[in-house]
Amino acid sequence: MKKIKFIISMLLTLLLLIALPATALAASEAPPVDIGVNWVTIALYAEAAAVLLFGFLVSYFKTSSVFRGFVAQLIADAEVKYANIEKAGKLKMAWVIDKLYSIIPIPLKIIFTKERLEAFAQEVFEQVTAYATIQCDKAVKALQDKYNANKNKSTK
Repeated sequence: MKKIKFIISMLLTLLLLIALPATALAASEAPPVDIGVNWVTIALYAEAAAVLLFGFLVSYFKTSSVFRGFVAQLIADAEVKYANIEKAGKLKMAWVIDKLYSIIPIPLKIIFTKERLEAFAQEVFEQVTAYATIQCDKAVKALQDKYNANKNKSTK
């Protein structure tokens, strides 16, 4: 996780180093100097590539099962941590969001705000709850069938 965090931070730093001068050059009114290489165009292409990379990162984190699993684990940890406190839903959610927000590299915090992380964590929580409900319903049905089978055996 630290390696990914480092790579993302370096890519974002590279983006800033490229994008800011490119934007300044594109906005300047100075006549272009022909030095053989059109750095403005190169910088603008690099900026477009960086935007595409950001889009990929957002898409990856939104759909990644590893990231969803990590969020689900944080939710489970919050359940254990606040097990003795009643009506601690907001407290648990705040803990999960704080943990998520603390591991996000600073440049990505612009994209992954606490509100977005909360919406994502809520979505993961609802999916985990739906899955747990299905599994509980299956277990209850199996127990009910077993109980009914034993009841029928004893009445015969």
